[in-house]
Amino acid sequence: MSIVKTITDDYYFWNWLKKSDSYSSNFTLDGAKAVQAYFEEFSEQTDEGVIEFDPIAWCVTFSEYDNLNEFNVQYWGEGKQPDAFTLEELQNETTVIELEKGRLIVEDF
Repeated sequence: MSIVKTITDDYYFWNWLKKSDSYSSNFTLDGAKAVQAYFEEFSEQTDEGVIEFDPIAWCVTFSEYDNLNEFNVQYWGEGKQPDAFTLEELQNETTVIELEKGRLIVEDF
């Protein structure tokens, strides 16, 4: 038997984040809504149709970046731009959720 938490609104994950001492700065409002929407869409596409609300797993699996350059600097290190991912290359490696103004949510790999 499993217990599944029903998400009742678009701000459910965001509200959980705001109350968390450890994870409150992991995502912006838009980022939190995008991660929640990603899992809602994913659950609709699975055979089971249910994804457990696991906010800690979401926080340690995904990271939010201001832009692709910020991701590349964090991933490769400062000054390693010849090894930088393009957006298409990154999308081929992992899940990327694009937000407005170039912000990205990237599934860690």
